Amino acid sequence: MPPRQFTLLCKFLDCVLHLEYALAMEARIQTRIDQDLKTEGENILKQLGMSASDLVRLTFSQLVLRKGLPFDVKIPTERLAAAIKEADDGSTEPVTLAELAEQFNIAPDEEN
Repeated sequence: MPPRQFTLLCKFLDCVLHLEYALAMEARIQTRIDQDLKTEGENILKQLGMSASDLVRLTFSQLVLRKGLPFDVKIPTERLAAAIKEADDGSTEPVTLAELAEQFNIAPDEEN
């Protein structure tokens, strides 16, 4: 078979496989989200070679496989919530690694 015909046959078969895959999916999900969030998310997905639909299918597959969400979803403790609010408000002071080590009684690593 000449190379051009082989290439056309491969493209045709690829289209048929994608069509069969698409026809096998009959459920539909629609949702509304913030436009900026959608745009940012789609830009990241594009870099990963994925679409938003791919992400939804992957997430649902993992949801079923794990019998739960594929990532941690937790209500923060009061202490963590206060720290998050403080950080969001910009009312935190920058600290050095040495200060953190001292605060938590951790010996700083010695350079070799």
